[in-house]
Amino acid sequence: MRAAILFVLLAACPAPQTAPVLPSPVATWDGDYNLVQVDGKTKSGSESWVTSAGVRFGAEFDDDGWQVMEIDDHTFTAMPGGLRSIEMKEVSVGRYAGDTDGVAYTKAGDILQGKWTRNGADRIFTYSRFNGEAAPELEAADTAFAAAVGERGIDAWVEAFEPGGAQMGKKGRIAGADAIRARMSDTLAKGKLTWAPTTSRRRGDWGFTVGLSSYDGDDKWKGTYITIWHHQPDGSWKVAFDTGAAVHE
Repeated sequence: MRAAILFVLLAACPAPQTAPVLPSPVATWDGDYNLVQVDGKTKSGSESWVTSAGVRFGAEFDDDGWQVMEIDDHTFTAMPGGLRSIEMKEVSVGRYAGDTDGVAYTKAGDILQGKWTRNGADRIFTYSRFNGEAAPELEAADTAFAAAVGERGIDAWVEAFEPGGAQMGKKGRIAGADAIRARMSDTLAKGKLTWAPTTSRRRGDWGFTVGLSSYDGDDKWKGTYITIWHHQPDGSWKVAFDTGAAVHE
């Protein structure tokens, strides 16, 4: 109902259409949201937020592609299409700013808005909350991925990625089978990496899993991760993108 009222109000505004900014900043907005408008114009998509071991992950899917977001240690990192990493520092509740980019989330009831700023230009994304459902097929794919890596190591890790798939490391994006193999070979040879999904969502041929991980080797650590999955023509699911963060204990 509140979403319908918002549509009526926006339709009554004179051109150019601009969505009103909701007044209440929020520190957390975990949940699943349907994208309903961008800058006052109808748009379809979804955005989900999950907190895992103190790190908040966001996954956005729309007709233009997908984006992963991470909030950790007062830093908001946006990774559009997994192509690059944009870091913004927290400046106030629900608001983050970087050199050229900024984002602010506000909320009223079930309506969420994200105002994204780049080089001084604002875009306002309006969402309506809904009750999302788990994607057991993605959790099964993630669990099988972990089991295969436990048995076959680096070969299984590389094979899980689709052509052009990538992971984000401390030094930036790592893309393609050769680069991924070079990055992960020592890690998987010198210790045991395990993980298990705890949350999943799907939108069409895309989806994500969020879970907990641990590494037992020369270095020992615990972490949390988000993996973007892409449905393949043969019916399987492959990793399009993977990133994670250390767990703060």
